[in-house]
Amino acid sequence: MWKFLSVILFFGLTAHAIADECPMGYTPTKYTQLEYIESTGTQYIDTGVYPNTLSYNTELFVDVQYTQDNNYNFSGVLGTTDGAMYFKTDVKSSTVISMQAGGGDTETKITVDSIFNRHRLKWNTGTAKCYVDNQEYALFVSPSVFSISAPFTLFKNNGCVQEDCRGKGKVYSAYIKNNDTLMHNFIPAKRNSDGEVGMFDTVTGHFFTNAGTGEFIAGPEILTENTCFPCP
Repeated sequence: MWKFLSVILFFGLTAHAIADECPMGYTPTKYTQLEYIESTGTQYIDTGVYPNTLSYNTELFVDVQYTQDNNYNFSGVLGTTDGAMYFKTDVKSSTVISMQAGGGDTETKITVDSIFNRHRLKWNTGTAKCYVDNQEYALFVSPSVFSISAPFTLFKNNGCVQEDCRGKGKVYSAYIKNNDTLMHNFIPAKRNSDGEVGMFDTVTGHFFTNAGTGEFIAGPEILTENTCFPCP
């Protein structure tokens, strides 16, 4: 499966933008790729992916940099909950990232240098492992998380109504896999016709816009050649 080049911008490479007719895994020219999109706390993306439709072999990934701590209380960046079970990643302090796929006190808490630096977060229920910047940790997984009927959202923990469940920060890319098949590969982008900022999905070709209020802040544009450019 092709991924868009933004996924490897973390390593300092330069992306190409796009042509009108591109196969799956590319972005068409009616969108401009961005380095990231930023939420101030009221903007979020509804992925439309429900845990109760997935198998027990699910992998989530997000490349994120927090800009505010939101009092460190469930400041989510990708996740969902039904109030008893949590399928999410968030922060617990300025130096602690949490990932969870269960209820109660089942979180994997990982110490980092600072949540205000950029980090690549991944958790896999099939292997019961999670990763921060490629460092591996054990993850407790409860099968009950796959009964949650609220979709995953980017920039907040869906199902949590408090304002502090919303993450304030920048997302550079994200993806969702099920049974090792890439379902969604989210790339920050701007729609050229009206300037709307959101996430372009290179798998489905759908442009996901803000499901909250206000507007996302657009990161720097990534512009080079007007061509299709794949990323392995």
